[in-house]
Amino acid sequence: MAVSDRFPGQEDEAEGDFGISALFSDHHEVEKAAETVTSPVAEHADEFQRQEVLDDCTPISLLQATSLPTERFHSETDGYNLPQLYPGGESGSSSTKDQQKGFCGICAEKRQMSEMMRVSKTCPHSFCSNCISSHVSITIAGNQATVPCLELHCEHSVEFQSCVGILPRDVLDAWGRKLCEALIPIAHKLYCPFRDCSAMLVNDCEKLVEECECPHCNRLFCVQCRVPWHSGVSCQEFQELNEDERDSEDIMLWKLAQNNKWARCPNCRFYVERTEGCPHMNCRCGYEFCYGCNLQWSDDHGGCSRS
Repeated sequence: MAVSDRFPGQEDEAEGDFGISALFSDHHEVEKAAETVTSPVAEHADEFQRQEVLDDCTPISLLQATSLPTERFHSETDGYNLPQLYPGGESGSSSTKDQQKGFCGICAEKRQMSEMMRVSKTCPHSFCSNCISSHVSITIAGNQATVPCLELHCEHSVEFQSCVGILPRDVLDAWGRKLCEALIPIAHKLYCPFRDCSAMLVNDCEKLVEECECPHCNRLFCVQCRVPWHSGVSCQEFQELNEDERDSEDIMLWKLAQNNKWARCPNCRFYVERTEGCPHMNCRCGYEFCYGCNLQWSDDHGGCSRS
């Protein structure tokens, strides 16, 4: 078509209309283009050809006008790292992050690699720091110095140095004390018998020690019997007492019985006192025994020397 020979060589800015006026310099060029289109056949379809020229020119004008906002958008976003989409609809940054995540077999969650840590330098297993911290805290609270790996059938242990940055201060202190205690031989370990103290002491004295004062709670206890100090009762006498007779009140009763020379039923352990009569005693439990030697009574037991 002859109109294409009349287009200018350089692009003009489209500031308003998207018609022929955006392509030609003035109204006279538009009229010349219309005259060139005229032919013997086009006399009866002049309006149709004018419309065809407009239709051919409008897309070019629209393309030039709509390209400006797109260029402006790219210039404003050059400073941001936008994710690039890869086949499958996933962005490159999210795919890379997924590859850098580790899986914790305890909480069954994906964690960032910065949250994952190995149990020790020699153990290949790794877990998230939260699970390891909880595992160590529970183990130390159970009075264990060695913290096993969380993986089943793994013989490695959690290293103290690897947990310094994730454990609370009180747990670290307790773990450190237990590790130091583990280095002391069992024969030299000594614990305060009072339940509200239970401090560990080291018995490095070569001579036999019975009475000792705990440096933590400042209370006396017997080193040999490992009980609170039994004043007035020898260690041998204390060991002869039953487990339920070693409280301070029971010891006081025992001492009273010793001073008054009371006898004790061998069957029910009840104290009895003879005021008069023979040494043949009939206890309230039905047991018969000798008041002098504390042996079971028999028909031929008449002449007991201790009666």
